[in-house]
Amino acid sequence: MLLHQFLSGTLGWNREASFVQKLNLMGKQMTSWLYISGRGHSGSTMLDAMLGNADGIESVGELVSGMERYKELCSCGETFRDCPFWDGVRQRFEATADDTWDNAVRASVGQAHIKNFPKTILAGGEQKWIRQLAVYSEHIAAAVCQKEKDVIVDSSKEITRALFLLRFVPGSKVIHLVRHPTSDLNFAE
Repeated sequence: MLLHQFLSGTLGWNREASFVQKLNLMGKQMTSWLYISGRGHSGSTMLDAMLGNADGIESVGELVSGMERYKELCSCGETFRDCPFWDGVRQRFEATADDTWDNAVRASVGQAHIKNFPKTILAGGEQKWIRQLAVYSEHIAAAVCQKEKDVIVDSSKEITRALFLLRFVPGSKVIHLVRHPTSDLNFAE
């Protein structure tokens, strides 16, 4: 019940994130996060791609899940390390965040791990690691979206990351996808 209330936005924990609300990165309003959570094979990639075709929305696939995959291929055909888009994101992040991309990656990926769910649900907005991760999240969104986009879509599906965004990054929304049980049975055959 608590998780349902939280995911539906009725718990109101987002008030703790007021320290992030003061940020105004790259001369624009903060970018909103739209996070897609759920299980694999739930249609998240398809939804992510469809949303990414809308004006004002930047779809980045599994951002948090994929941040460490430097050697894997991007959709442009280059490795993530050599991709012009992601190289630009890294450079813009480091120019505005006064920190390294690798530190943001470690913090984001580490927090999203399911073992950190209890720590995230019990955390308060005054904790240093929460404040730092929220600032990283805002800088990442600004570096990805630049001035043309207002919403970043991340389909990483990690419930701990969804919890963090809802609690500590103002304006964040979560779509939780659920497959019908008979679809799972048909898929297994």
